[in-house]
Amino acid sequence: MFRYGWRTARRLLRFRTSGEWLDHLAADRYLSPSGFQEVYGGALPGCTFTRLGPFMGVAWENPQA
Repeated sequence: MFRYGWRTARRLLRFRTSGEWLDHLAADRYLSPSGFQEVYGGALPGCTFTRLGPFMGVAWENPQA
């Protein structure tokens, strides 16, 4: 509350305890690095992958743009 102010803290608390958000967290599954590369590599030909701590990042330039 001290960091964001009481209005923002209340909004964050309501969001993070909402049924929709909790349902999302319960059902969310992260891809493995190889699964991430398979899915996004297939959808974005020629993209490059970067490790971002425990996550993966992807960079892609659309050749048709």
